[in-house]
Amino acid sequence: GFALNRANNHLYVASRNGGNFIKVLDANTGADLGDISTTGLTGGTLVLNDMSCSWDGTKIYVSNLAASASDVFKIYRYDNESAQPVVAYEFAGYGVSKRLGDNINLIGNASDNSMKIFVPDQTNNKIYILGTTDQGNTLVMQDSVVLPATTFGGAASVAPSVRDNQLFGYYANSSGKNATLYTPAGVLLGTYPGGVISTGTTTIRSFYMYGQEYIATFQFQTHSVRLAHVVGPIQNLRSFAVTPNLGTTANGNGTGDIEIATRPDGKIDLYVLATNNGLARYTVDAPVAVNGRLNENYTMIGTKLNSNLGFGANIDVKNIKYGYDSHYVYLGLESRLDRTNGNGIAIFIDVESQTGSPAGTALGAVPGGGHLFGDANNSNFRADFEVDYAFVLNPGGNDSIVYVDAAKYVGGKAGQYLGSTYNSGSVAMGPSADGIFPANTIMMAFDSAYGGARGIELGIKKSSIGASGSDRIKVFAVVVSSTAFFSDVTVPGNVTGGNPGFNVNFGTISGGPYNTGLHIVPVELTSFTAKADGKNVILNWATASELNNKG
Repeated sequence: GFALNRANNHLYVASRNGGNFIKVLDANTGADLGDISTTGLTGGTLVLNDMSCSWDGTKIYVSNLAASASDVFKIYRYDNESAQPVVAYEFAGYGVSKRLGDNINLIGNASDNSMKIFVPDQTNNKIYILGTTDQGNTLVMQDSVVLPATTFGGAASVAPSVRDNQLFGYYANSSGKNATLYTPAGVLLGTYPGGVISTGTTTIRSFYMYGQEYIATFQFQTHSVRLAHVVGPIQNLRSFAVTPNLGTTANGNGTGDIEIATRPDGKIDLYVLATNNGLARYTVDAPVAVNGRLNENYTMIGTKLNSNLGFGANIDVKNIKYGYDSHYVYLGLESRLDRTNGNGIAIFIDVESQTGSPAGTALGAVPGGGHLFGDANNSNFRADFEVDYAFVLNPGGNDSIVYVDAAKYVGGKAGQYLGSTYNSGSVAMGPSADGIFPANTIMMAFDSAYGGARGIELGIKKSSIGASGSDRIKVFAVVVSSTAFFSDVTVPGNVTGGNPGFNVNFGTISGGPYNTGLHIVPVELTSFTAKADGKNVILNWATASELNNKG
């Protein structure tokens, strides 16, 4: 195994090639910086097997492998890279066979005694939780968790799941077994699908990026790491990314290791040890990928203010998230669609530089409009802000397809069907031909795995809605039928008294405003410099495309 020292950015790699060695590497470049002493490491099936380092960098820990009843499991402590090892923990077991030390997992700081080390016992299907009360000088067993029989296969590994600052449970993984999640008491919560995390994985780690939980697993057959996005029910686990293969040498023991560090910018540094193939460092980000999985670094611009479910629990909107890059504006709605009917979620947008239908203007009876936009009988629904563009997504009673219609209110009313997308998160481009938008300028996706950070995601090309680098937008989302009967589910706003129904005027009913307010649609900076000039500072910048910038 190996360990990352977050304080000095060094990697410590355990090696048994020609002896027992602990190599010190620069975590950025991989440069060899020397060795840590292994003098005094004794006992066990293997005297040197895995490593961990406290997050504050004050203690380095090395474990042996104890794989028989007579072996004593040991964890040694180093106070720094020049120190000699000192035994911090010994465990002889309970007179029965055991296997400890394949993979130890440390979280927290030694200096404030928040540190925990999680040690799986492959033979006895247990997790031992070690802690400290003396700043990491010694370790004590603070808890143990008994898991069901046959939980572990080879190279057992565990990781805590922390949600809302509380221990939610433990991930368990090993070769030949599906990854599982247990409560803190060891009760099985579920088994993760093998199509995402295969049985050819071992080391497991959990981490957060931009407020979303992920798990990382080492794939010993391809010598890579798979990252999976964890939200909602266990069966809704989605693969997020896979690192490149690190080699082709067979890894029969399934051994490898993972270290993860969060950078100041919110990105993740991922370190991978593929035991007999090499090691690597990757930077992980969540660039915008329109797939209905809202794990990007979006800004929350609107949230649901009540528990309304006027059309039932199977259709809902919880929030609106927003992002942008040089070419696109992105909207993500944590939402759910009822696949048994044609009710949909409508999204109304105001682009500040455009002139569309003023607040209080009827928005229905749109020529060429689909769903609510085309209904001529109930066309007098009105917003409390100027509307320039609108979208509606609905499943049409289809179990696997979502249909997307749009309306344009700039220069008069016009509608267009943009296309359809599967509810599994695959992206579709629309429209297929020029209309109210140029062809293929709208990205559309919906992920039906409801339960958190999933739902509608749109990528709208800035040029298709006339947005410049100085623009701002407002957004409003609402659950509505194809006949323009409006529900009480809105973001934002707070409808009271039930569904407002046909021909609602959101500018006159209570509970507003029914819009997010304006949010900037800036361009990307390609350079920015500041130069002192006497008592003044001269600023120079360049943007990716636009010249007209507010600052």
